[in-house]
Amino acid sequence: MKGFGVFALGFASGAVALYLYLRISADAKLAKENEGKTETETSETDGCKTLKQFVEDAKKEMKDKLEEVPVMVRDLGYKGGDTIDNSGPYVISQEEFEDSDYDKECYTYYTDGIVAKYDDEIIEHPEDHIGPTALDTFDDSIDVIFVRNDDEGIDYEIDRDISAYRDLVGNRRNLYDDDYEL
Repeated sequence: MKGFGVFALGFASGAVALYLYLRISADAKLAKENEGKTETETSETDGCKTLKQFVEDAKKEMKDKLEEVPVMVRDLGYKGGDTIDNSGPYVISQEEFEDSDYDKECYTYYTDGIVAKYDDEIIEHPEDHIGPTALDTFDDSIDVIFVRNDDEGIDYEIDRDISAYRDLVGNRRNLYDDDYEL
């Protein structure tokens, strides 16, 4: 529940900050529009209509943001009640990896989707060890991820290789193992 409470507090703070920002922006815009006009040219109702429309737009924008919350909560694994579902493997930081007492294993993730151990042995069902979404963490700026599997008591370091497994390993293994098929 603590995690959800922090999330809710942060969301509420953001909503208040957005409202204040939008309110100040609207007042500044209204003041700029009315700059140099006489008092009769700027009727109070015109200013209220503009501000009213601005507030309505802000409410609509906030409503759109609030509609995204259930998706974010689901994606974060919140199932209701007081717990967040952290069962199964999950991505951790390098610091958590280094400070852990769990056994360590190193995998390589190749561009052709193959995951292999450090000795080039292909992992048949990597999702059983590192979870179904860990490999989705890689992007242009991330070349290594760390995954914890509490059930196995193992932390995994997964290095991304920009080559295909067949190009780097497959051809080399074929030289030594006639029965090897990729």
